[in-house]
Amino acid sequence: MRGSAMYTPRLRILGAELRAAREAACYGLNELARKIGVDNGLLSSWEHAKRCPSSEDVASILGALGVAGDTRDRIMALARGITAADWITYGSPTTGSHQDAIRAHERDSVAVLAWHPIFIPPLVQVPAYTWAVFSSEQVPSGVINTHAETLLSRREELAQRRTPVEIFIGEQALYAAVGDHATQSKQLDYLTNQTLPRHWSVRVLPVNSGWVFDGFTRYTMADATAVTYCAHRTVGVFLSDQSNQGQPAPYQHAADWLRAKALEPSQSVRCIASATGRAVPAS
Repeated sequence: MRGSAMYTPRLRILGAELRAAREAACYGLNELARKIGVDNGLLSSWEHAKRCPSSEDVASILGALGVAGDTRDRIMALARGITAADWITYGSPTTGSHQDAIRAHERDSVAVLAWHPIFIPPLVQVPAYTWAVFSSEQVPSGVINTHAETLLSRREELAQRRTPVEIFIGEQALYAAVGDHATQSKQLDYLTNQTLPRHWSVRVLPVNSGWVFDGFTRYTMADATAVTYCAHRTVGVFLSDQSNQGQPAPYQHAADWLRAKALEPSQSVRCIASATGRAVPAS
């Protein structure tokens, strides 16, 4: 198991959990590797999901770091099911473990596509919009603030890595009653004022496009495999294309359909601007 490379959602999330546990315990990579008796390159490959540790390896790491209780149980459960192609994480998208799982996929991706039919996708939400979305669900204010800050830092990390990001927004989302008028205007202004990274694009799917499906985010990896993340109120699902056993991946079809049907970026800017009552010159 130590030498195998199995790029599953669980493996990526396990690697992120091991790294977070090491950093929380204030251990350096070399220091921990010496303590558990492995090469530091091997330990690094586990943390970056390049190789698959055994359950015994994971238990050794957690023991050396003093990880116990529910945290240990959660990480060991990941290690025992590491070969599963798909993975479900429970809890609101605002929880730390949920965001860590998303971050692990963003870190390893070479391209990201995010779509939502009735809301602005989280990666391009302004804090006021994020606040309006979750306050309507009675999420505590401190949790919302932390989540809004996390979204901003995730966006910054993707921008620093120059990861290409395609954002697709349903036209209905431009007129959805999220927060007050000032919140909606601030959000739409952000999408049109050219402050997004240059390697990001925003495209609007017109209401008359036909087939519409729930929101999802798709992460394409360096080895050309892909993982699709679908968020719900109390659960997140990570679906690997590998689970289709050679059959066409349904979310790849959905991504191709969005690219074919959505307005081009320049047209989308004008569409978004019209929702705010502002005129944008044709390019």
